Amino acid sequence: AEAVTLMGFHAAAGSLAKPLTTGKASLPFWGGAAAMTAAEVLKLLPLRGRAKRYADAAAAVCGLAGGFALRWSLVHAGPLSANDPEAARQASRPR
Repeated sequence: AEAVTLMGFHAAAGSLAKPLTTGKASLPFWGGAAAMTAAEVLKLLPLRGRAKRYADAAAAVCGLAGGFALRWSLVHAGPLSANDPEAARQASRPR
């Protein structure tokens, strides 16, 4: 669910997401997206017993770390975007 929402946000933001995807906040953003993807993959592995418990625990850790990284990158990319006059003009244009 987070991946679909993130893709929708990125598509809707277009070039306004540049500080998030290419700026200082890009490493935590892409790392968080990768961690969230890893969490989903780990949940879908066909494992049993102890391996399943470890995979579930790893998925939980990846999900928490990924969510934190995405939140951190969104919060820290906000001021970078707000200080960009061209982005402010583009965001305030009527659609």
